[in-house]
Amino acid sequence: MIDWQTVFYALFAVTAWLLFTWQCLRAYRLAQPSEGDGRGDVLVAYASQSGRALGIAQRLATSLPDGARLLPLNRLDLDSLQSARQLYCIAATYGEGEAPDNAARFLSQFAQAELPDLSSLRYQVLALGDREYPHFCAYGHQLDAALAEAGAECAVNCAEIDCGTEQMAQAVDQWLGAIVGEAVTAEGAHSYGEFLPWTLQSRRCVNEGSPGAPMYALRLSPPATQAVDWQAGAIAEIRLPGSAMRAREYSIASLPQSESVELLVRLQYDEHGQAGMASGYLCEQMALGEYVELKLRANPLFATPEGDTPLILIGAGSGLAGLWGHLEARRQSGYRQNWLVYGERSPACDRPYAEQIAELERDAYLPGLDLCFSRAEQNAAYVQEVLRQRALALQDWVSRGAVIMVCGSRDGMAGGVDAALREVLGTAGVEQLENDGRYRRDVY
Repeated sequence: MIDWQTVFYALFAVTAWLLFTWQCLRAYRLAQPSEGDGRGDVLVAYASQSGRALGIAQRLATSLPDGARLLPLNRLDLDSLQSARQLYCIAATYGEGEAPDNAARFLSQFAQAELPDLSSLRYQVLALGDREYPHFCAYGHQLDAALAEAGAECAVNCAEIDCGTEQMAQAVDQWLGAIVGEAVTAEGAHSYGEFLPWTLQSRRCVNEGSPGAPMYALRLSPPATQAVDWQAGAIAEIRLPGSAMRAREYSIASLPQSESVELLVRLQYDEHGQAGMASGYLCEQMALGEYVELKLRANPLFATPEGDTPLILIGAGSGLAGLWGHLEARRQSGYRQNWLVYGERSPACDRPYAEQIAELERDAYLPGLDLCFSRAEQNAAYVQEVLRQRALALQDWVSRGAVIMVCGSRDGMAGGVDAALREVLGTAGVEQLENDGRYRRDVY
């Protein structure tokens, strides 16, 4: 005799899983940069690290009457420039006045004994930056100068936008409207909304006794009447109450199914031993039940890979937050080809998410797992050293189509990891991964 109740629940579970998978796939595809349907004589190029410049470029490319080809600057060669009539560049400045990852090689094409002839090209540059940091909009101006020196005609002087101000959105809208000739809507997956009051639900230190600075897991909930959504890889922008300080950005470790945003925040200290304004408030001063203004922002350049693509996640310290959402998303989708390489200081104290990691490994969602500790009494190592030791496995995963995702300190861990990847895979191999969107970084 058929147990119809069992059949019903089985069908319900399968339907729910298929619906969830479809929603994840649709969100992933909406977030991905598309080259558009332009003829190729109008180019919209972006230099974007955390998705802001990409979002603006997507809005422009889809709003131009005849369409445009949308692509990162690294994929824009001199032949394409010489055959185009119009180029729009949206360029963020990263690090110490440098180009973002997807634009780091573009200007090397201009470092030749004989400059290219771009006299038939008109161009316009929008430079994004933050005035709190030195070298404000430096890369945008480098780009503008290189194009002008090659003979390209500047349609409008390089525009600067300070991303740390509340007026940023209005300034972007004005810049886009001046090009298109009408208001440009903010549709798309690159933005999730405005600042809202999020309440601190819980806070716990995840590395008590560590030789390093304390690190806290914070969980914040949105207003009860507000429906919120985000994808793994998204960023939380936080503004402190009563402070003129600009918003600070944190990688999100949770998915919306948890109905809260979880962050990993390292308590920072200045040269006088004083806690940093943002980390000090979030980790020590803010009381449970209090709120901060928080805005969710998508980062499509750090999205979870589509389907059951092999995934290598590399991080250290609080960078685990930027990787954890991807592991959660992969588990919910039933995708098991995951390899986590994570580094911290002490094996006794520095083990955030230890129980969850053990559970993923037990359930075969982490066939690759390498935890390393720089202060261990035996076999001390950094993540970049692990990658060199595991060179054959790394080459094998990449040969099978793996995507590499890195999250953590730019000047410390991320730089060392990049050097190790180039040693193991070759510089040309790493650059090909970048071009294919298979080397993604959320570094700070």
